[in-house]
Amino acid sequence: GARARGPALLPAALALATFPAGRVLLGFVPAWRSVPGRLVCRPALQQAHWECPVDERAQELKHDLRHGATLEAVLALEQLGRPSQTLEDISALEGRWELRGPMQSLRGWMAGDVFRMIFNLYQGGLGRALQMELGATPEVTIDASGRTETRAALRWGRRADDVTLFGSLALAGPGAVEEQRHALRSASLKLTVPAVQRPRKLRATYFDGEVLVLRDGHGVVDV
Repeated sequence: GARARGPALLPAALALATFPAGRVLLGFVPAWRSVPGRLVCRPALQQAHWECPVDERAQELKHDLRHGATLEAVLALEQLGRPSQTLEDISALEGRWELRGPMQSLRGWMAGDVFRMIFNLYQGGLGRALQMELGATPEVTIDASGRTETRAALRWGRRADDVTLFGSLALAGPGAVEEQRHALRSASLKLTVPAVQRPRKLRATYFDGEVLVLRDGHGVVDV
């Protein structure tokens, strides 16, 4: 998730979004729930009710993020400085999310985030030249304890695979989240391998009940 503001080397961000039936959550960055033509607040989860943002600019930016995440839109949303609450309970993220993110190939490689590298490759120009593409927007499921499953449909030429990344999120303090990747499963290869990657420390830079933005220290933004 991510909430970014300003500096030249911005911390990495992830966007999470919630959708109507089934509660779709966007991976780790901005999170929101949407219905055709308008935004609605997600219901309270053992917490006080969350109010819908009324700022027209915020609504416009969320619309932009849903239809093609850009770093500029994420930054603009963060700069509104309107988070209604601090992320204090990981169970607030429980549900299904879509993972979206602007292209940041270099920073993705610098961060050492294997999933981000794959994500960038499949949605970038090199991937298209090699007939590689994402079959659908990657989807993340988060349970009340913070366990995560990130699913992505990958295609290259006539071949296809459904990849699932298993991990977990833990609250490391108010607005601070630690992400751990545990294993990667390939449906076509019928193989699950350990995900060798250090835990990522993320900071919730924007959270209003509809949108969550998380950033790490490498300037990668996922929406």
